[in-house]
Amino acid sequence: MTLRQLVRNLKGKHITQELIQQFVNRQQDYQAIPAHQIEQIVVGDSTARYGIAPKTFSLRTFNAGEISADLEMDFQLVQLLLAKCPHIKRVILFYSFYDYGYNLSKSNNRYLCPLHTRFLGLPKRAIPASVVWGAKLKFFLYSHLKPTRPPHNDGEDFPSFFMPKDDSVPELVDKHIKQATKYGHAPWQWFVRLRDLCAQKGAQLVVCMPPVRSDYYRDFVQKVDFSQVVAPFTQEKIPCINMQTRLPDRLFGDCFHLTPAGARELSAQLEKELQKYTYS
Repeated sequence: MTLRQLVRNLKGKHITQELIQQFVNRQQDYQAIPAHQIEQIVVGDSTARYGIAPKTFSLRTFNAGEISADLEMDFQLVQLLLAKCPHIKRVILFYSFYDYGYNLSKSNNRYLCPLHTRFLGLPKRAIPASVVWGAKLKFFLYSHLKPTRPPHNDGEDFPSFFMPKDDSVPELVDKHIKQATKYGHAPWQWFVRLRDLCAQKGAQLVVCMPPVRSDYYRDFVQKVDFSQVVAPFTQEKIPCINMQTRLPDRLFGDCFHLTPAGARELSAQLEKELQKYTYS
């Protein structure tokens, strides 16, 4: 780590007042969960956060999709919610091909880990001490912040920002391919643990491959063997619903994040697909 990186971490450069305010608001969503009514939870990264309209589903649903979540965080959230909500019948995991090797605590977004611990109650992750102390400094500076909206007890909290429109799609796909392979097989252990946890608690685990914009998909299929992406779920006999090409481009805010209208459409289509699978 360079001196410049150390100073940047200690200053908590990426942990802005706006970001902490978002987490203050998000924290109350988890606190307001109607624990004995929730029957279905959704986890995953921002594709889940942007892509789910909880009220669309027949089962009472909580959207626990969190920006930059990796499989370890997905496991931690499911573990937390299964302990809190005794009547969960189904867990939906939003899974993109790059999740296979993604490790949040080693990524450029690792500064989010202390916020997940402080505001969502998740276990601490192994990150540089300078990042931790930078976060603590920002928590102190903005400790006066209060929620600026009512709690959403179904977890619906649309972030409302998108990637710049001039971002190169091929470069983005290449970045995701690198992300999928950078840390080898290690992150996959968290999916195995998630599978076993759901089986232990009697909750059905369903994987959803979220939709992507057509230009992203065209580049993706030229570079990635999709059969290899779904192979682990096929081998485990875990339901895997492929929604990658199901929505028109007009419902996207960027390459893979949906607009609110897109979230409602995806949720309606996903609800129909889920009728094919029974839960205990």
